[in-house]
Amino acid sequence: MSSKTRFIPFILILLTLFGCNDHDDPIIFTELQVTATENPIPVGFQTKLTATSFYSDGSTHFTDTTWESLDEAIATVDSNGLVTALTQGSVTIQATNSDGSGKFLLTVSDATITSIRLNPLFAEVPVGHNINYDAQGYFSDDTNHSINNHPDLIWVSEQPEVAIINKETGRSDTLTEGSTTITAVLNAKDELAQIEVRSNSVQLTVNSHVLQTIMITPERVTWPLGLTQPFIAMGVFSDGDTRDITDDVTWSSEVEGILMLMDGEVNGVFKGIAVGSSNVSATYNETLTSDITSLFVVEKRKLTNFTVDSASGAESQPLGKEVQFKAEAEFNDGNSYNVSGYKQVHWQSDDTSIATVTISGLVKGIKKGFVTIKATTAYDNVAAEKKIEITSAVIETIVIQPIDGNNIISVGNTQQFEAYGQYTDGTRAEYIELEPEFTWHVSTGVENPNGLPNNVSLPEVTFDDSELLTYVSVGSYPGGAIISATLGDLTADTPALLLPLANVILVTPPSSSSMEFIGVLTKPEAEALNIKYSGVVYDNARTEHVSMTYNEAVEYCEQLLYNGNNDWQLPSSSELQALRMQVADFGLGWVYEKSYWSTTGKDNEHDIVSLVDSTITTDNDESLYYASCARTIQ
Repeated sequence: MSSKTRFIPFILILLTLFGCNDHDDPIIFTELQVTATENPIPVGFQTKLTATSFYSDGSTHFTDTTWESLDEAIATVDSNGLVTALTQGSVTIQATNSDGSGKFLLTVSDATITSIRLNPLFAEVPVGHNINYDAQGYFSDDTNHSINNHPDLIWVSEQPEVAIINKETGRSDTLTEGSTTITAVLNAKDELAQIEVRSNSVQLTVNSHVLQTIMITPERVTWPLGLTQPFIAMGVFSDGDTRDITDDVTWSSEVEGILMLMDGEVNGVFKGIAVGSSNVSATYNETLTSDITSLFVVEKRKLTNFTVDSASGAESQPLGKEVQFKAEAEFNDGNSYNVSGYKQVHWQSDDTSIATVTISGLVKGIKKGFVTIKATTAYDNVAAEKKIEITSAVIETIVIQPIDGNNIISVGNTQQFEAYGQYTDGTRAEYIELEPEFTWHVSTGVENPNGLPNNVSLPEVTFDDSELLTYVSVGSYPGGAIISATLGDLTADTPALLLPLANVILVTPPSSSSMEFIGVLTKPEAEALNIKYSGVVYDNARTEHVSMTYNEAVEYCEQLLYNGNNDWQLPSSSELQALRMQVADFGLGWVYEKSYWSTTGKDNEHDIVSLVDSTITTDNDESLYYASCARTIQ
């Protein structure tokens, strides 16, 4: 079954990139090239196809296109080229327009999504300014890719009055001052049932700082006719902070007909379309315009040389790896310009089943073989090309992780780690520890341990041949363990968080149950564990410990997975008093500058307990105090 996209008729005026064609050679259609945003894709996921007509003068054209899947049992395609994967296999998608036809081979895998990772983890912006969030899906075949545009992805803001997330783009809309937690949820299917996959939570803080000044760079540029220039807008706020607001402003050119603002994913890119000069300005919210504009001078120059090569100059690249190709144009003023991106040239692959190339020259190997990558200008049909070989995939990165996914341990306990390699095609390399050049290393994370005072000792940790980390003793200096691995030129490391006092055992009156408590998190520990908090308190040693609202403390304890246990809870006031009465010297991890939250209380107020003298007072739930988690041991 096929479907057709219809567009309103329009007159297309073809402008050359570098000048006008001085010849009367006929312009003929050469190829209809089809590209995808993702390939392969798992069952249930989507990818967007684009069909581009290429012509002999190097120009391109997007026209009315008919899409057809040659096997709708594997994947379907709608009128906009959006493909939905249904079952595992390979399928050819055919595109047809008034010029001709082109085909694209799509692979559908049976991989299932296992987790979602959101970035950035922490962000702070003023009201009205925004953050672009990226939701990366990780799959059972060890591949990962962005799932921002998945139709079933739901963005959740804990405080929607502070900020919400645009479902189509993953971009925040900040509404008022405050803090909120952002989470992404995907309702996916495996072979047996519907499953819900929830991402990590990220924290967004929206402040009331006011934008006062806009600065644009570069201040002046002189460019040949047809080339583009990206501009950057930096905002200076009332608190003195400076941040990139390029995507938050509206760009304009002073003189009509000299410059054209380019459409695309990058904001602030102008192209010189006529000889002359024009000032470029940026305006925020229709109220504040940059005080100093940038001058864009466009000159007519003659193209004298045009070359294409990979960024490294290599003659081959491994399967699955994305390599940036570079197109350079030299003009009669003796200057060379990188024209790879912003649609300044037209990129083509002569065999998209072997390698694809994006509109900015990013080449990705699909299968082994030889392929020619070509870039064409619209100036006298000038083109250049590079032939490369797509070779077998190679290990590109190594990954270290605890086997149970939990990287925090307490004194006297052990944690099993593993290492694996990630090939350039996204597959996983097992047992890399057996390679002769592979080595493990463990340290306490202190850059200069010899510089510590004589009366200060570091935590003692060991790491044996079976990849078992053992937390031997606490020491008197707050530190963590850094587990690192090396394979040839590749290195990786991961932290192991040492929480020393999770083994405080006591009998809690009036019951006969024993309990285990965890000391207060430091700021680095909270951020590494992605724990939400609202305050920081310095102890006598200037160590940063986090303080929380009551709800944050409850959430922290309930989501904690520690030493294989997930039944941690915020303790009651009597349990905290018993802790203070039974253990006189807490040592590292227990601090006294603030009281500790308890679950004792009602409505919006709960008891707080001082570990100095066991005093109990009551405060509202929005106040900030320490949090210790506890669990009962039968």
